[in-house]
Amino acid sequence: MVKYTDKELLQIMDGHHECSWVSEDKTACDCGHYDKLAAGVAPQLVAYCERRKKAHDDAVAAIQLKRCPFCGAKGEMNMGGFGERYVTCSDDNCGGRKGGGIWARDEVAAARLWNYRPGETT
Repeated sequence: MVKYTDKELLQIMDGHHECSWVSEDKTACDCGHYDKLAAGVAPQLVAYCERRKKAHDDAVAAIQLKRCPFCGAKGEMNMGGFGERYVTCSDDNCGGRKGGGIWARDEVAAARLWNYRPGETT
C-alpha cells in the first residue's frame, strides 16, 4: 500500500480538510471526497481527518473572545445557516451586534478576527 504524507492527502482532497465527524468504525468522514480516492487511501484519509478534527477541536476549546471594542460587553459566538460562524456583541443595543458581527468559515477564524485590535500587541 502506498503511504501518503498529510500534504499529499490534502492535495488529493483538493485542499478541503474540515471534518466535523469520523465514523466509529473509522471508514468514513464527512469530507465527501471518497468517490475520488482509491480504496487504499481511505484509511489514511480517515486518520488524517481525525488528526485535523482533534487539532480543530482543541483550538475551539481554547477560544477566549475579547470584550466588544465598542461597548465592552462580552463577545458571543454564533452559527449561521450554512455552518459558518460569526461573533457579535452580547448587548442588543450595541452596534457590534446590530452591525452583523464578524463572519468566518469556522470558530477559530471568527474569534481571531473578532479579537484583532489594530495597534495592539499580544
